[in-house]
Amino acid sequence: EGYWIDYIDNLKNEYIKRYELMKTLISEKLNRYVTFFDPKGGLSFYLNIKDKEIKSKELFYKLKERKVYITPGTLFYKGLNLGEQYFKISFSQVSEDEIINGINIIKEELEKWHI
Repeated sequence: EGYWIDYIDNLKNEYIKRYELMKTLISEKLNRYVTFFDPKGGLSFYLNIKDKEIKSKELFYKLKERKVYITPGTLFYKGLNLGEQYFKISFSQVSEDEIINGINIIKEELEKWHI
């Protein structure tokens, strides 16, 4: 009878670990390139790219080549140019190692615009 309660507890603990890891990595590794508000819930982070020359759709294609997937902010707005500086990243379907690797790749791609 109590299996699903244990499952939900384990899932909650796993998501808390991933959330904390991703939040820490964004703060430590991407702070030069993005800003974000702590979502305090949900399974993703919504990031704002500081450099207005970098568009989230362009970043999406560069990251896709490296097997890292983000959701460009333009998908969340009606206007053509709205959301270009934003993107969403999720931690629900990836391991801690994949989070670390993904954040490192995002950092590398953002750095390329500044070289």
